[in-house]
Amino acid sequence: MLVNQVRLERMRQFGACWLGLELWRHLGLDRFFEECLEAQEADVPWSRVTAVLAMNRLCAPGSELAIEERWYPSTALDDLLHIEEGKINDTRLYRCLDRIPPHKTKLEQHLKQRYGELFGAEFDVLLYDLTSTYVEGAAEKNPMMARGHSRDHRPDREQMVIALIVNREGFPFSYETLDGNRADVSTMETILRMVERKCGKARRIWVLDRGIVSEENLAAIRKRGGQYLVGTPRRQMKQFEEELLKTTGPGYGPKWK
Repeated sequence: MLVNQVRLERMRQFGACWLGLELWRHLGLDRFFEECLEAQEADVPWSRVTAVLAMNRLCAPGSELAIEERWYPSTALDDLLHIEEGKINDTRLYRCLDRIPPHKTKLEQHLKQRYGELFGAEFDVLLYDLTSTYVEGAAEKNPMMARGHSRDHRPDREQMVIALIVNREGFPFSYETLDGNRADVSTMETILRMVERKCGKARRIWVLDRGIVSEENLAAIRKRGGQYLVGTPRRQMKQFEEELLKTTGPGYGPKWK
């Protein structure tokens, strides 16, 4: 072999994609999406397009257009997933995204079970919090978009609220999207019912920040046999400080700021 005549052509990323697909299969997501999506005929099986989207989020998150134009051609996913050349484009990726949401609840239940089997994860302690994300434009065809308390400091934009529940290890147990003008404190009952519907009733410990705390919400948790660890509203801190000082004496109470 003449070393000076050796050249490299079409170098592609292999390792990260291969590892991602191994994790995908260990979680049983290849079979899950085959069962959910393969009833709909397509040039490329929708389960494989879903895998492309997931690998992009894992390895190099980008837009669907960026996947088509730059990222996907630079990877070995076409060989790893047995996809014909030229079959992945942004239109097919967007259409695949539209097919996933109807299976959201079933997917969350599958991941919770499989994650628990692999790592012995427990879901007796749940941390619940909310954030918001805004959009550019009027979003006239999306009734969920509205102006509300913006964590992005963009009160001039329409937004939606995203509720996230994780276990003590940070595993995303579930998420919900809510109207952009929904007050944090008004979401708790909805989330409690959602968790019970998906996973049944159980004695859970909820960890909440002060924005979600109200006497009604705490009563709803107690009614279900649950417990909670919550942030104290600022207006009540002085009251608790005084009560603690009565039992511990001067100089031993907490120093509220």
